[in-house]
Amino acid sequence: MLFIDQVLDFIGTKEEGVLDVRQGKKRWMFFFSDGEIVQTKSNIPSEQGGALKQEFPGAKTPELLYTQTLRRLQKANNRLNTIEKLDTASSKKVSLSTADLFIEAFSDVLTDEELASRCEYFADSNPRKPDDLGLKDQEIVIFLAQMNESLKISTSVSSAQCSKNKAWIALLYLWRSKSMEFLKENQPDEAIFDFDLDDLLDDDPLEAEIPKEEQPEQEEEPTAPDRHPMADKLERLADRLEDAQNHFEVLECPWDSSVDRFRKAHRDLSLMLHPDRYADASEEMQEISTKLFDKIRAAWEILENDEERKKYIDKEIHGIKTEEEEAMEELQAYWAAEEDFKRGMALFNQGRIPQAHINFQKAVEACPNELEFRAYLGFTTFHSAKNSNKEAALRGIDDIKEVIELNQGQERKLDSAWMLVGRAYRENNEPEKAKRALKQALRINPSNSDAVRELKRIMGGGPKKSSPKEKAAEPEKKKGFFGGLFGKK
Repeated sequence: MLFIDQVLDFIGTKEEGVLDVRQGKKRWMFFFSDGEIVQTKSNIPSEQGGALKQEFPGAKTPELLYTQTLRRLQKANNRLNTIEKLDTASSKKVSLSTADLFIEAFSDVLTDEELASRCEYFADSNPRKPDDLGLKDQEIVIFLAQMNESLKISTSVSSAQCSKNKAWIALLYLWRSKSMEFLKENQPDEAIFDFDLDDLLDDDPLEAEIPKEEQPEQEEEPTAPDRHPMADKLERLADRLEDAQNHFEVLECPWDSSVDRFRKAHRDLSLMLHPDRYADASEEMQEISTKLFDKIRAAWEILENDEERKKYIDKEIHGIKTEEEEAMEELQAYWAAEEDFKRGMALFNQGRIPQAHINFQKAVEACPNELEFRAYLGFTTFHSAKNSNKEAALRGIDDIKEVIELNQGQERKLDSAWMLVGRAYRENNEPEKAKRALKQALRINPSNSDAVRELKRIMGGGPKKSSPKEKAAEPEKKKGFFGGLFGKK
């Protein structure tokens, strides 16, 4: 349905709602209520109140409102425009002569037949018929005069033609129709209303101007500086960009968009936020624009590069961790394990071996490759099981021996592992093996006080000799570094 016919539909049905008209980035909105246009909006600077006041400096507010609405109707009436009907009500009610506007806006673009049919629609929307008007010749003359002067439509139609032509009869009917209030008298001044597209349906109620004689006397206040024309838009952009969770939300593009789309979004935002646009703004606005400009530039620098964009998508969309994140997680795991190990050592030195064993277990679970953690866990495993589970106790010793074997390829030698296996051998009643292990601990670190103490315990008690039967019952040990060391006589 054409725009003109949708306007007629609102007028005829007296329905309340909005016609939202778009042409590319241009946009107009027409609010209807009870068969009248009660408010209009657009995002075109030349149609705003300030621009109209400059163009018509002597015009009163009703005249400016009429001109503003007329221009918007004429520009919105384009077959290429897209039109959407909304059920939104306007909080503002401005007195506009809808019939005047309709005829003046569309008479030049309609043929006589089209004008006649649409005027008939006006007439048909009222229960009275044109034939019952009972018009006098003088009334027709006045009507034609007002068509020429008030509406600025040049017409050569005579009174006789007007009384016979169906279209003109319909127009006469409109003129006489109280329901349409055709050719209203000027109303008290109303405020010019403008709007921004991001705040289309959120306007404050239109307030009637207070006559000068009724205005309360107020002390003069310093005039506030003019608000920068980009202030509102910058504030909205700042709110949106601060809420953006990732680069895709910054540029308002789906994550799988093409690089060309990312480029266009970045270019559009850069033009809007470039600091040069705010050279005449306050320092605060300049700082905000620079901060936002840097943010969109940072987003573009990642998304313009194929490799960096893939990494970013993997991280933000697919949840794949980067190498740096994995390294940090390992480091954090080590720190947590180290804390468990320190708590275990404090308990170990207090002689609370079972409690220390629990902390050593946590440390090894978090960092299984940390040999010192494993050595202490091996000893507490032995110590906890030596009186109840001989097999488990021997596994604990084997765990310490495995640590010693693995430590041979490392630069830092673990004297603590040798001390622990020596202590385990002592507690397992194997003094010779214990002495060799403890002496090795002291070769690595002569100041190892635990190894000194354990060695004194063995030397003070003397070695315990095994009987021939015990020696024969001992299983043959596998040779290797550890086996070779402890296989010496």
